[in-house]
Amino acid sequence: MKKAFKILIVDDEPLIAHSLKLAGESLGHITKIAFSAEEALDIWSSFKPDLAFIDILMSGMSGLDLLKKIPKASTKTVLISAHDKLNEEEIKTAGADLFIKKPFEDIFKIIQKAEKLMLNTKT
Repeated sequence: MKKAFKILIVDDEPLIAHSLKLAGESLGHITKIAFSAEEALDIWSSFKPDLAFIDILMSGMSGLDLLKKIPKASTKTVLISAHDKLNEEEIKTAGADLFIKKPFEDIFKIIQKAEKLMLNTKT
């Protein structure tokens, strides 16, 4: 049986946030949505996500700023953005484990890619 992960989706675009939520839930994961980085900070301590999808460009605090404020010890983070000017070193420096460019061709493949990230790092 596949392990269910707690996934927090942080994106100010409702269509993307709800699409990731539905795809994650259909694959057996527990998901929550935050439509801003500030909302994500409020949810973080009580939800304790295993995995977070974080949009870079949001109104208010950016996804990169959010990465600086969250406890990273037990959470893998996937940056998502149409902004594709980041290289792999900048992504790692920001504290993210993976970067996925928007728009997504297949939302289920995005969740599966994140599952592989989780399974490759769990012992």
